[in-house]
Amino acid sequence: MSQKIRDLDDLRELIGYVLKECATDGMVPPYLLCSLSPKGGNVAIMRVRGDGTSEVLAEHYDNPDMFLLPMTIAILDQENRAVRIVINAEGRVSRH
Repeated sequence: MSQKIRDLDDLRELIGYVLKECATDGMVPPYLLCSLSPKGGNVAIMRVRGDGTSEVLAEHYDNPDMFLLPMTIAILDQENRAVRIVINAEGRVSRH
């Protein structure tokens, strides 16, 4: 994954792309999506349904700037399969 994240729009695009990959790979929705940023202590947890709709289950922002790098995004399906996306401080993306 060679994408570089520069802003919130890039982040939304990346999440959409990864969710499509999850469906293609056979992961079972609804997914739990958790985004974590250790810089500022920002956390958001969402349920994402198979039709793309979502709801926020929990969120906490110590820093009002919701887009802080580095960041980790974890996606968990109904069969406990997981994908982890790491965005480093420079915005480079890796999938684990």
